[in-house]
Amino acid sequence: MPGGGAESMLEVDPLDVLFSYGKINSVFSGTTPPRTLTSTLADILSKKLAPEQLPAIAVIPLPAEYTASRAKSGENDDDDDGDDGEKRRGSKRKQKKEKHKQNDVVAQKYASLNNRRLWVLRECRSQGVLTTIKVRVKPPDECARLLAKGSRTFRLDRVTDRATVLVGNHLKGEGEGGAL
Repeated sequence: MPGGGAESMLEVDPLDVLFSYGKINSVFSGTTPPRTLTSTLADILSKKLAPEQLPAIAVIPLPAEYTASRAKSGENDDDDDGDDGEKRRGSKRKQKKEKHKQNDVVAQKYASLNNRRLWVLRECRSQGVLTTIKVRVKPPDECARLLAKGSRTFRLDRVTDRATVLVGNHLKGEGEGGAL
């Protein structure tokens, strides 16, 4: 693409990468036989597959004002208390967010263009398998176009910290990354 620049690689915390849509399919597209998110996660946890073997996620850096306004409003914070008063997953993330707020530091956030891979990698992080992932940052002109106009698969107003995994036409699980 003329004048578009090249993608750059970056290493980030998967929790700093947001889902571009709140619902994701439980099966990767283009795989034969069909490969599910949970089978991919199981292969990584059993060391049959290394997280680095997954293609890098394509991301768009979110504008600073978007990141700052979400941090101030606490949008998409996880609820730590369940109905029974027990702690839920996400409390460590909330503590991390509180630490960022206390230090007036807001980490750069990114929107993923590969939500299924992001879900798997976030689950790997929650299991202690990894702390950072490599991402492909889209060229500046493409980022600007997507942030300004959106596309069939990306709109800034749909970006979210959590996603629910769809199984068939049914929802199955929700949490940090839509845990099954």
